[in-house]
Amino acid sequence: MSATPNDIANTETKKPRRKRNLVLWIAGPAVVLAIGAYFYVTGGRYVSTDNAYVHADQVNIAPQVGGRVVEVLVRENQAVKKGDVLFRIDPEPLEINVAKAQASLDSVHSLLGAARAGFRSAQATVSSAQEALRVNETQYKRMQELRQRGLVAQKDLDDAANNLANARGTRDSDVAALSKAEGLLGGVPSTPDEQLAGYKVAQVALAQAKRDLDHATVRAPMDGTIGKTNLQPGDFLGVGQAAMPLVATEHLWVDANYKETELTNVLVNQPATVEVDTYPGKKWKAHVSSISPASGAE
Repeated sequence: MSATPNDIANTETKKPRRKRNLVLWIAGPAVVLAIGAYFYVTGGRYVSTDNAYVHADQVNIAPQVGGRVVEVLVRENQAVKKGDVLFRIDPEPLEINVAKAQASLDSVHSLLGAARAGFRSAQATVSSAQEALRVNETQYKRMQELRQRGLVAQKDLDDAANNLANARGTRDSDVAALSKAEGLLGGVPSTPDEQLAGYKVAQVALAQAKRDLDHATVRAPMDGTIGKTNLQPGDFLGVGQAAMPLVATEHLWVDANYKETELTNVLVNQPATVEVDTYPGKKWKAHVSSISPASGAE
């Protein structure tokens, strides 16, 4: 069977139509997928903001003792390690306080030694007074018996009574002195000096004086960078007066400010990407550490 010219023309016309239909069947779904992907990405799966700032831990370095600054060993923007010396306070007044506290402790030690000697002496005195009292009590009883028999005068009995009263008074006074000496030793004369209140007070004063002297040397509490400071030798600093800021180099974070509606699907521990204007083209992997329940001061 032979084809007519019209049939040949119709066949050639249908071929481009088939190609166009094939392109539409392939390109159409691809365009739909591309549009869908665009809306998926921009419709809440990812959120971003330029309203973000890098932060770091910061402490204000301040001395724990007041005094005149005699040495500054760091400068502004200098990197330091934990324990590095930043500056020093004049140690001379603090060294004098340590010497005074040490002398007080030694004095308390000597006084306690004397108190122990006094206690032993008071013990001996009380024993002697007790014996004297016993003798006078016996003498008084004899005088009473002799007076009843008319063998001694009333004056002899009165003298014996007076001697007995004096012996009793002496004994009571010596017992009071013994109690006082015992009290100085904490009630137990064998107690070591280190366990007695007076000695402990002197020890604490010495420890405080040494601690203050140690704090005359101010050290960095962490690794970091020195901030703006104008501290100079000769400046006087009071206790707790800020001398210089120290910015940590270890713990950094970014505060990112989003609209409330952008945080709907943001959760703690989700991955994040951080770009810093100072380093264009460089990206850091991060994660959401926390989400503030409010904005600003509200």
